Amino acid sequence: MSDGGLPFYDITPFTAIDYPGRLAAVLWVAGCNLRCAYCYNPEIVAAAGRLGVDDALAFLARRRGLLDGIVLSGGEPTIRDDLPAIMAALRGAGMALKLDTNGMRPAVVRALLERGLVDAIACDYKAPPGRIGRVTPGFDAGAFRETLDLLVPAPAGVDVAFRTTWHSALLDRADIEAVMADLAVRGHRGPYAVQHARTGHTLRPLSPSQPDWRPEDLVVPDGLSVSFEGFGAAGPVCLPA
Repeated sequence: MSDGGLPFYDITPFTAIDYPGRLAAVLWVAGCNLRCAYCYNPEIVAAAGRLGVDDALAFLARRRGLLDGIVLSGGEPTIRDDLPAIMAALRGAGMALKLDTNGMRPAVVRALLERGLVDAIACDYKAPPGRIGRVTPGFDAGAFRETLDLLVPAPAGVDVAFRTTWHSALLDRADIEAVMADLAVRGHRGPYAVQHARTGHTLRPLSPSQPDWRPEDLVVPDGLSVSFEGFGAAGPVCLPA
C-alpha cells in the first residue's frame, strides 16, 4: 500500500511492557488502514512519517547493551510494502523484532515469516464477524482469516499473541467469549489479552466504558491463557489455561 515517505512517526525509547520478557524500544509507524473508534493514537493514524530507517538505526546504536527488543507498532506497520526491507535493516541492530498488527495484510505478514524477520507478533482480534462494524469501518474479514491461518498454530520460533480492546458501547461479554472460542478451536495456545478501552483521547469520542461482567464470570476454553487489563482490579487479571 505504501513505500513512499519516512516510515516512523516517533520512537518510544524504552518499554518493559510492549514486548513481554524484553526491554524494548517502540518504533511507531505512521498511518493506518483502519479507523477504530477506540484508537488512542489518532495523531499517528492520519500522520506522515517524520523519521527514517537511518534515524531509527542511529538511535538503536546508542541504546546497544541497554535494549534487547524492538517493537514495530502504529498505526499499522503492514501498510508499508517495504516493511520486510525495513525489518531486515533493523535486524542489524542485533535485537529481537516484534510486530503489532491488525491482520489486514496477510501477504506482508507471510513475507516476514518466510524471511525469518520477526520473532514475535501481537495481532488484534477486533471482534466477531457480525460485530466488527461497531468497532471500525474497512475491515476485511477474509484478509483477517488469512492472517489467522498464518499465525495459528504459531510458526516455529515465533511467539504469537492475540488481543481484543473492549468497550461497553461496542462489544459485550458474548463477543469476548466468541473470540476466545474461535481462537481455541483453531488451536491457539499462546496468550490472549482483553484490554479495557481507554477514553478521553480516542479517534471517535467515547463515553467511559461500563462493564456489566467480571473477568472471572467468562467461560474460558480449556488450554487458552487469558488476561484482562483495566477492568478495575489492582493489576491484570489472569485466568489459567
